[in-house]
Amino acid sequence: MPKRLSPFAKLLLYLIIGIVGAYIAQVNAISLWLIALTGCGISLFFHLQFYEFSRIKRVIGFQLGVFLVFSSVGALLVARTGNEAGLTDQKFGDNIYASAVVRDVHFSDSATVINIALLNGYAGDTVFDVPFGATVKDKQKKFLNLLLDDEIFIEGKVQPFFESTNPGAFNYREYMEQNGKYFQVKANTLNILHRPKWSIWRAVYQVRNHLSNVLRKHLEYRELGVAQALVLGQKQYLEPETKQAFAGVGAMHILAVSGLHVGLVFLLFNWLFKPLQKLPNGHIVQTVLVILVIVGYAAITGFSPSVTRASLMFALISVGNMLRRVGDIYNTIFASAFLMLLYNPDLLFSIGFQLSYIAVLGIIFIYPKLFKCLAPKYWITVKLWSLLCLAIAAQLVTFPLGIYYFHQFPTYFFITNLIVIPAAFVLLLGGFVLFFSNAITQLGFSIVEAWLGWMYQKVVWLLNECIEILYAFPVSSIAQLEISELQLFIIYLFIISTVVFLVYKSSFFLRVGMLMIFLLCVSFTWNKYDVLRSSGVLVYQYNTSVVEVFEGKKSRCYAGFVHPQQQFYFDRMIQDFNRHEGRVTDTIVEAKLLKRNRVEQVSLVKGENEIQLLEESILIKLEDRRQKEEFSLDSARIFQVCN
Repeated sequence: MPKRLSPFAKLLLYLIIGIVGAYIAQVNAISLWLIALTGCGISLFFHLQFYEFSRIKRVIGFQLGVFLVFSSVGALLVARTGNEAGLTDQKFGDNIYASAVVRDVHFSDSATVINIALLNGYAGDTVFDVPFGATVKDKQKKFLNLLLDDEIFIEGKVQPFFESTNPGAFNYREYMEQNGKYFQVKANTLNILHRPKWSIWRAVYQVRNHLSNVLRKHLEYRELGVAQALVLGQKQYLEPETKQAFAGVGAMHILAVSGLHVGLVFLLFNWLFKPLQKLPNGHIVQTVLVILVIVGYAAITGFSPSVTRASLMFALISVGNMLRRVGDIYNTIFASAFLMLLYNPDLLFSIGFQLSYIAVLGIIFIYPKLFKCLAPKYWITVKLWSLLCLAIAAQLVTFPLGIYYFHQFPTYFFITNLIVIPAAFVLLLGGFVLFFSNAITQLGFSIVEAWLGWMYQKVVWLLNECIEILYAFPVSSIAQLEISELQLFIIYLFIISTVVFLVYKSSFFLRVGMLMIFLLCVSFTWNKYDVLRSSGVLVYQYNTSVVEVFEGKKSRCYAGFVHPQQQFYFDRMIQDFNRHEGRVTDTIVEAKLLKRNRVEQVSLVKGENEIQLLEESILIKLEDRRQKEEFSLDSARIFQVCN
């Protein structure tokens, strides 16, 4: 661990402060430009004025100026990517007429999803001329002739993404906006205006489809989903049961192409191109080819945050090796994060971005120190201990985010990683070999491809079976966990202070760790107290009338008819409420007195037995003149009884 912050660590910190600040407080662009120019002036003044007299004043003044510059840059980036056209405010059914460019096309059994960038046109009453992300879901598969980078004219209806307001529910609309897609278009007309003769993104898309067809040729459907996700980063073929099993045992990370996969590609092709070093300027040729392969693989897999991070890191490492310069690995990591946020500041709030960088920082710092705790004698024990240390280091720094976002903790993660990490190397390398064998099939060696495809199918099948066996173990994961943002922050402060104390034996960090434990206990205690002293009514956002009456930890749900096909989603909605609010729904009652599409009034009254009176006011529609609320089923609302 560096004894002082690396240059890019400081710049990254300043940039993040600016990005977060722009979401908290709105500042106009002119003011931000003035702040940035002022920062430049302050840095220049302190650098020239105190260059020969006071190093401390020069450094403090210079850093203050740099902070003003890059925090302003972060805020300006958010303003640039914000809703300048006002298109996120469009309503369901608004007409849209626009020109657009096709960015990506995903095929599945149920529909074709077309990702587009709207260029100019109008939606509802809004005229726009700035690029804007959207999707077209073609269930009838009328637009199968589209290719990437086609310029199109689209006419249809706006369909905003579903925004769940139920407590603890996943907000799909917010997720899509973070990925640069702001609504869906139900296209009535879609005409191709111009098709370029050649496009690099189209070439990448065609290569991905070809490789996907190679896997589809040799694998059954369940194994195909795993191989597509692991090798090509395409998760649309994963079965729900497979997703659940991998997530339950903590193995979902191998199905998301990440630094593990890019690292293997880097090592493999760095070794393959090593003979080029014997040629004049061969090390330059080798570096360029390795970088091109890494960038090509990142493009084929979709440039996810984790892949982009790893690609930037390995590219910077390759350039450093070519220039015979030994770089600071931490500075390289922070430099890649800095460049990614400059390109897209919304990545700061991406789950993949956060997990990727926290995992790699934790592994780099904790893994070497943990590995030195034991000294195995044999090759196999060294490898097993190495994998176990890698799993512990990664899990230690990522489990708080896992609980915060996914609300579960895999209890057998150490066993899982002993299986899936070697399997990921084998399957990724095997996938490349299978692709190469397909290329030489044209030379009459089809039997080689058929044999390799059969072997590959068996290896993927074996991995799936191992995951399902682990998932079947008792208490394979602890589910329904919930922590707040404050508790997440406290847990990370505890982890950092504890690790630093164990490494550097500083009593200050021991005291900080103990303080964080105390604050965490206070936080959980206050949450439980807040639940026990509250009572009220929750009206769910659902297609039928569903009302939850709660008092303390007890809760009772009243619902109209729930179709058997919707039972899974209904149960998930109730579970999310229980987890998020810290309550237990003891009974679900079919309430025939509730209207199907709208509950017009809920009268909240207070008395000796609040929950009984609340139930009567809902079921019998008793009117209380003191307090009356109107609501619809468009969004979830909680009506709280005053204590």
